[in-house]
Amino acid sequence: MDNKTTEFAMVDGDKTTLVVRCETNCEVYLKLNDTIFADQTSVRVKFNASAPKRFSVSRGEGSDSLFFSQPLEFLRGVRDNGGYAYIEYSPYEKIPETDKLGVWNLPPSILARLKGK
Repeated sequence: MDNKTTEFAMVDGDKTTLVVRCETNCEVYLKLNDTIFADQTSVRVKFNASAPKRFSVSRGEGSDSLFFSQPLEFLRGVRDNGGYAYIEYSPYEKIPETDKLGVWNLPPSILARLKGK
């Protein structure tokens, strides 16, 4: 109604869904099939053969999503490392779980936001 465009992309893994939503800024978050620990502040991400890296996250209001604090940095990591990411998170009262996500087909309009760094 107000002539603003929202760009949206989703990638399903076995246990999670990665959601990318961009309007003025981009949000990148994991939608999980489990409840998350209240104090989870990071996830470990492994791109291809590289060493795992920690990314800061915040828990969504429904306790089943994790929002990346630096969404474009995460997307650049995926783009620069073959389009795959293994993400480790901690469901409530369970051992940490890992999911593999293939993020190689982001829309060109979202990829254009990643240029310059």
